[in-house]
Amino acid sequence: MLTFAGLFVTLGVTEAGDSVDNAVLLVAGVFVGSAFWWFALASTANLARPYLDGGYQTVVTRISAAILAGFGVYALITAQFY
Repeated sequence: MLTFAGLFVTLGVTEAGDSVDNAVLLVAGVFVGSAFWWFALASTANLARPYLDGGYQTVVTRISAAILAGFGVYALITAQFY
C-alpha cells in the first residue's frame, strides 16, 4: 500500500480527488493492472504445470512451511524483548 501511495504521489495522481473522472480513471487503472498481473501469473503457472511433478510441490511446500515457521519464531523472539 505504501508503494502504491508513493508511486501515485510521484506520478502526480494526487489530483484524483479533484473530479470523479480522475478517481474513476485511477481505480480502473489499478484494477486493470492487477487483473493483468494475475492473468500473467496464472498463465505462466499453467504453462509450467506439465514440467513440474508432485515431488516438486512437496519440496516447495516444505520450504514455504520452514520459512513461515522461521518468521513465526522470529516474531516470538522479538516480541519477548519488546
